Amino acid sequence: MLKILVYTLISAFGWIVILFMDESEMFLYQNVPFLNLILVFYSLRIFIGISIIILPCKLLSYLNFGLLKKWTQRLLIPCLFFIPFIISPPDSWGFKHKKTSKEQKAHLENLLIQNNNIHSENSLICFLSAHCTFCKLAGKKLGVIKNNLAHDDQLQIVIHNDSSEVQKFFKKVGIPEHFNYHYTSIDTLLNICGGTMPTMFLMKNNCIINEYGSRSLNDLEIINQLNKL
Repeated sequence: MLKILVYTLISAFGWIVILFMDESEMFLYQNVPFLNLILVFYSLRIFIGISIIILPCKLLSYLNFGLLKKWTQRLLIPCLFFIPFIISPPDSWGFKHKKTSKEQKAHLENLLIQNNNIHSENSLICFLSAHCTFCKLAGKKLGVIKNNLAHDDQLQIVIHNDSSEVQKFFKKVGIPEHFNYHYTSIDTLLNICGGTMPTMFLMKNNCIINEYGSRSLNDLEIINQLNKL
């Protein structure tokens, strides 16, 4: 009976964490120094998956109907385990975002020509919106990544909101309120993002190395590329 109670508590904890998956992910990333975004993403979901199948596995062990038990284990357990990945999947499983379209590249190049203050030689250019939930999630990750870059200007933020909204956004995600950012119109932002926000471009020698979304940010790749001499 005690085992059932313990398994029930573990499973209940797993279901609760599912409700706060993004928040849990950010808490771990911000507070556990040796964890990177890929490790946090997969380890958290694997932990949740194991947590929620513990109780069903124990209960199924009491079944005496061999065939029913066998097929229930084969069908139910994998489905339960993959629930966290279904509810909150990565933008791409290998943490590589979609290939940047020609239209996006053209709009980005036009913006960089019009605004030569945007550093694109060796930087991460981030297109965000202060009212976008996924942008807030990405912003918190960027706040941690920024602290691991050699220079502040390697993180370039382009946003369409007014200054007061930007300050509130920075404060909420943990980026210094005085951090330098660049303004652009919402139309330009959407064109460069391909309609999907947030979008972040890892730039090396003015060329796009990779494009990321909020759940595909690869901090190791970004930090290694930008800090490489």
